[in-house]
Amino acid sequence: MPISLHRMPILIKKMIISEMSLDERLHLSVLSKRASCILGLYKANLSSILITVKASHITVRVGKLPRGAWFFEIPFYSSSKDNNNFVWKLEGSAIQVKRTHYPPQTHFVLSADGDAVALFGKLLRHLTSSHNIQNCFDCKFYAIPDGVVSQLESNYVYDKIDIGNDRLEGVTPEDLKFLLENLRAKVLRLNVECLPISIYKYQKNGDKDSLIQKLIIGSYSWVNFSELPPIRVISIWRDGLHQVNTILKAWIAGKNREMEIGDFELGKYSDRNREMIFTGIESDTTSLTTAERNAFLSSESHFPNIKALRDTVALDITREEDELRATVIEATTGPSFQPTQKMFVMVWSDANLRTIGRIVD
Repeated sequence: MPISLHRMPILIKKMIISEMSLDERLHLSVLSKRASCILGLYKANLSSILITVKASHITVRVGKLPRGAWFFEIPFYSSSKDNNNFVWKLEGSAIQVKRTHYPPQTHFVLSADGDAVALFGKLLRHLTSSHNIQNCFDCKFYAIPDGVVSQLESNYVYDKIDIGNDRLEGVTPEDLKFLLENLRAKVLRLNVECLPISIYKYQKNGDKDSLIQKLIIGSYSWVNFSELPPIRVISIWRDGLHQVNTILKAWIAGKNREMEIGDFELGKYSDRNREMIFTGIESDTTSLTTAERNAFLSSESHFPNIKALRDTVALDITREEDELRATVIEATTGPSFQPTQKMFVMVWSDANLRTIGRIVD
C-alpha cells in the first residue's frame, strides 16, 4: 500500500527533495501547490520574473538565460488541443497547458475557455505566493489589454515597470490610480495618455509614504505639473522645457514637496531656454561648490557622465514657507552639431546633503 504524502517520513521527503533539480522543483510547484507544500518545497528561490505584455499575448519568464528559464505564454485566444496538452489545475480552474522544450528553457502555452487576463493574474499570484523572487521583478507593456494592469501583484517590489516605449499607450484613470497608488516599484516609466482625456489627481491616503521611488514621465496630457504625485525622484523623459518652469514655481510656493531630485530633458538647445526656465522665479548664485555639484550628479546612476555636460549654470531657489533651498543645474549635452539641454534639481534635503558630503545636524 503506497504511503500518502502527508504520512511520508521527513527523512524520505528530504531524500526526494535532494534528488530534484530546481527545474523539477519549479515544475512540481506549478503543477501542484499542495504537493510542493507537503514536500517542503514551499517558497523555492527563483532568480527573477519578467512580465512582457503585448497585444496578442502575455509572457511570464521565470529565471534567466543562459542557466535556464521557464516561459509561460498566455495568448488572447484559445489554442487548439493536441496530444502534447495536459490539464493544469490552478485555483480551481482547468487550464490546457502545452509544454515544449527549447534547451535551456522550458516553454508553456496556457489557454483556457474564458478570460486570459484573469488567468494571468492567477498565474502571477501563484508564482509570487509559492516562491521567493531573489533579484528582480520587471514588467514591460507594449500594449495594455483591458484589465491587465489591475492583475499585477501589489505585494511585491518591482525593479521597473515600463509602459509604452516609443509608442504612446492609452490607460484608464483606474489604471493610473492603481499604478501610482497601489504598486511598489523602484522605477515607474509612463509614456501614456489617460482615456478618456483627464488629468490624474493623486489621492493621498493619510500619511502613507509613496510606493514609487522614481517616476519617469514620457507624455504629459495626464499630468498636473503643479501637483505632481509625491515621489522623491521625478524625471521628464523628453521635451520638458515648457513644464519645468511650472514645476519650479509650484515647489517655491510649497507644492510638489516630496520631490527631492529632478532630472529633466529639455529638448533642442536654444539661447532662450534658460530665460523660459527662470521666468518669474527669483534665484541666487548657488552656494554649492563645483565638487559638491559633481558629487550630486555622479551619485545617481540615471544621470549622465558629468564630463559630458558643458556650459553648466547652477542657481539656487528658495521655498517661501520654510526657506528650504534647492539648486537648479542647467547644462548642454550631446554632439556640438545637435546639442540638447538638461536640467537637474537638487533639493537640500538631509539625504541629498549627506550625498554631497555636508554634515547634517
